[in-house]
Amino acid sequence: GQLALANDAFARRWPEAELSLLEVDAPSLEAAKQNLPEAKSYLSDAWKSLPKAERFDAIVSNPPIHRGTEEDMGVLHDLVQGASAHLTVSGVLVCVVQKSVGAGTLFNDTFKNSRVLLETNAFQVWCGSKR
Repeated sequence: GQLALANDAFARRWPEAELSLLEVDAPSLEAAKQNLPEAKSYLSDAWKSLPKAERFDAIVSNPPIHRGTEEDMGVLHDLVQGASAHLTVSGVLVCVVQKSVGAGTLFNDTFKNSRVLLETNAFQVWCGSKR
């Protein structure tokens, strides 16, 4: 699936990188670990189970905006608003979101520097950083 392709692309592009996986449910985490067995893995709802001292140069996510059939922006908000505490000084958060979500306000209000890296008719890739 797409996760496997993205993981493989990261591993090929940055072979020296230490990769970590964070998933909200065990089946998704197990699937991700099959694609990147050498990566650290965390079963966590947003930042709750991630060690507070853990810092990343890049956090890349395609956060869900639904719980079942109900639209729920909570995961996106928790991810964006909590990212700064888990980024290195020059770290970035990159999120793929549906264009209709309107993530720009959230990114602009949260980060010193935010921008759209890529945009299609349906999706945007947002990047935010502390500097």
